[in-house]
Amino acid sequence: DEREDMLQEDEAMLEGDLVPIRLMLVKLQNISNTIKNSSTILLPEWFKILKDLRLKACMMPQDVLTHWNSTFDMLNFAVK
Repeated sequence: DEREDMLQEDEAMLEGDLVPIRLMLVKLQNISNTIKNSSTILLPEWFKILKDLRLKACMMPQDVLTHWNSTFDMLNFAVK
C-alpha cells in the first residue's frame, strides 16, 4: 500500500481531497437505489427523462459490494 510510505500530513491531505469524491459516490448510490426501489413514482419519470433526452431506456447500474466492477459501471453510466 502506497499510504504506508506517506508522511502523516500527506495522508491527511489525501483524505481531505477524497471527501468530495466519496460524497459524490454516495449521492450516485442513493439516486440509483431510489430509482430502482420506486416503481410507481420515480421509475416512470426516469424512463420519461431518458426518452426526452433520446437516450436508451435503461436502469442506472447499482454499486454492489460483491461485484468488483459495479462502482466503475455506475460512474461510467453517470458520466455518459
